[in-house]
Amino acid sequence: MKKKSTSKKTLASILLLALLFVFTNLSAQIVISQWNNFVSAPANGQFLATAGIASNRGAAILTREDVNGINFAVPTGGIASSTGWALDKYWEATFETTGYESLTVTSKQMGSNTGPSGFKIQYSIGNSGVWTDLPGATAIVVGTSYTNTTGAPTDLSLPAAMEDQASVSLRWVCTSIAPVNPSSTFGAGGTNRLDIVVSGTAKSGVVDPVINVSPTTLRFTPLSVSNTKTFSVTGINLNGPIQITSNNSFFFIPSLSLPATGGLATVRFTGATAQTGKITLQSGTANAVINLIAMLSDTGNDGTKEHPFTVAEGSAPTLQGSIDTLWVKGYIVGCVKAGTTSVTTADSVLIGVTSGFNSRTNVLIADNAGELDYKNCMAVSLTASSPLRTNVNLVDHSENIGKLLNVKGKLYAYFSLPGSRDNTGYDFVLGNVTGLKPAIIPELNVYAENGTIFVKNLKGTANIRIYDLTGKLLIKTSATEIPFAQHGFYIVKVNNQTFKIINKF
Repeated sequence: MKKKSTSKKTLASILLLALLFVFTNLSAQIVISQWNNFVSAPANGQFLATAGIASNRGAAILTREDVNGINFAVPTGGIASSTGWALDKYWEATFETTGYESLTVTSKQMGSNTGPSGFKIQYSIGNSGVWTDLPGATAIVVGTSYTNTTGAPTDLSLPAAMEDQASVSLRWVCTSIAPVNPSSTFGAGGTNRLDIVVSGTAKSGVVDPVINVSPTTLRFTPLSVSNTKTFSVTGINLNGPIQITSNNSFFFIPSLSLPATGGLATVRFTGATAQTGKITLQSGTANAVINLIAMLSDTGNDGTKEHPFTVAEGSAPTLQGSIDTLWVKGYIVGCVKAGTTSVTTADSVLIGVTSGFNSRTNVLIADNAGELDYKNCMAVSLTASSPLRTNVNLVDHSENIGKLLNVKGKLYAYFSLPGSRDNTGYDFVLGNVTGLKPAIIPELNVYAENGTIFVKNLKGTANIRIYDLTGKLLIKTSATEIPFAQHGFYIVKVNNQTFKIINKF
């Protein structure tokens, strides 16, 4: 009898745990509305919500307004970005919370050096026109990255008055036009960027219909061996099959629908030029999007840590402004000078030198370790208070000149150059690379232009050899201008010095 009693207690405990699990999951928070990862420019500065419950998807908007309704936002690196700031101008988000409670908001802000540094959040119910400061979010101090912005809310509880409402609004109001960088001057061209997620708990415990996809971005290289990619789709509480469409015929989808529960699907790239597009998945009010990028490259690089893009590849328009986080590899050749907001001349950068670096916020990387032209470089943001800034910046580590850096970040413009920003990972590739000409020796320069390989500033005669990336010898010559009608990446050896070049025309 004692054993039987113990067995009953065990069974009761299991049932209790199961019930707790069920009720815990019924009360789990889900995204009510979300504004980030924008792909295209909106009409009149209005951004459709990119995720959320069915009643908000395609209806809720994020817009940046001023008193005249101008200076609307544009997407930069997948983030809503706007200029033309002044006191009391604001971002505004309007959405529905019907059937939801325990609401929270998370927002991330960042700005350019000359953008506004102070914001607060207010809320409003319905169309009352009455705005109230949101407790806990009245002193947002914007930095040049998400990580050095302070006061921005993370899972901050919203007032109970906003729960279960047909229409509520939040707005991010500019409270200070002191520049983000105290050493800069506030200007009309200064930017502020905003990323928002509002979450809540379904009062009824019913989960909103959802389509989940993985991955959310597919990348192709037109000349690679396999141009077919597979993605997974999961449908939750859908009432019908999932329809699949592509907005670019070069991205071919063999199957145009999946069951309501989802499954595996494929997309094949059939083009031979750089392309972008998207796959849309739809079932009733539920939808999801997969972004597509095809790079014109025969290197097989795909932006992973193992196969990072070159600087030339990462600087391509099809990747700059990408919503994805990608790896790029290049030689450290200098930095943008402190106090610079936009690189327009060679005087804005420090390149081809070994000392005198005055900025810890960035480095310039290039495909050629001997690069002297900033137009062939990518500007890499060194995130504040991170190992990346501590270990890579040239003010404290001038010995990093010539090192091959592999860095992970979002690819979008920085100092008006192709950029890698919001960086979250890095490593040095084999430290200082033996046999590669460091940036500190400007006499000899090797590069390709318009189908010709040039060897400049050569002293004496030369034994010049050109190899493909497999090590196959293609040309042996002593000429310093070599016609070469093959595009791609090649190794050029001049006497005892080695260069990696890209030949495009």
